[in-house]
Amino acid sequence: MSALDPNNSVVVLLDCMEGVAGGNLPDAADRERFVTAVSALVDTAAGAGVPVVRVDVEFRPGHVEVAASNSYFSGVKAAGRLEAGSNATLVMKELEPVIGGAVRVVKKRIGGFAGSDLEMVLRGLDRRHLVLGGLITRGAVLSTATEAADRDYAVTVASDACHDPDPTVHQMLLESVLSIRGKVCTVAELKEERVTR
Repeated sequence: MSALDPNNSVVVLLDCMEGVAGGNLPDAADRERFVTAVSALVDTAAGAGVPVVRVDVEFRPGHVEVAASNSYFSGVKAAGRLEAGSNATLVMKELEPVIGGAVRVVKKRIGGFAGSDLEMVLRGLDRRHLVLGGLITRGAVLSTATEAADRDYAVTVASDACHDPDPTVHQMLLESVLSIRGKVCTVAELKEERVTR
């Protein structure tokens, strides 16, 4: 199978939202690098006839989906963050022209499958190979890759189309963790169909 199969692959972009980018991409150069890589990934997908799905996290007013026992999202709830319709749930402004029109899936936790209809969308598209990018590597990317692999999807992580605020954590996850969930490659390697383990 080629790196991007128009009959089986789908690009899944995670949390490319202002409310996530704001705290995790504070450096303008990092933000520009990330936007450039995601744009290249979407362009590569379009050239290969591969669909793009955008997965965002948001909550109803009052965050009724968040239990007090949830150590991460109870903080989000207390701060009133990521509420549906707020500016925080908008796609990153630089990526709006690139992915604003992509199929949008809403999740309720860190991983792309949690509280979402992502699997239903994947079934509808008849796709079994997920190419992942987005924010952040230790969060949505790791959680989604792990669950996708456990659900028997083929997984490829586009390493430069992901970002973590800690470069050491980012590199360690790519080399030592995500590489055993599937394949890891750059967008350029994906385009050249030179995906390596």
